[in-house]
Amino acid sequence: MAIHSAKLASEAILDYYKNNENSREAMEMEYQKKWKEQFSSRLRMGRLLQRVLLSPGLSSFAQKIISTFPVLLPKIIAKTHGKPIV
Repeated sequence: MAIHSAKLASEAILDYYKNNENSREAMEMEYQKKWKEQFSSRLRMGRLLQRVLLSPGLSSFAQKIISTFPVLLPKIIAKTHGKPIV
């Protein structure tokens, strides 16, 4: 996430210097918007997963479901890890 966040910041800064039309505030707002698009759902899923895994009953139940339907595990991982940086 740190590397991806730095990429978003560097793109916003480069855009700012290339197109001197925008203010610094506009650049920061654009960065914040892109950051939220990239990371807010991943963080929300991580918080949910943390609650499930820290609850003994829910953790056991989740493990049984994933054992029964192993196709779910890559989907959960994708929801928390995001897409590769391009």
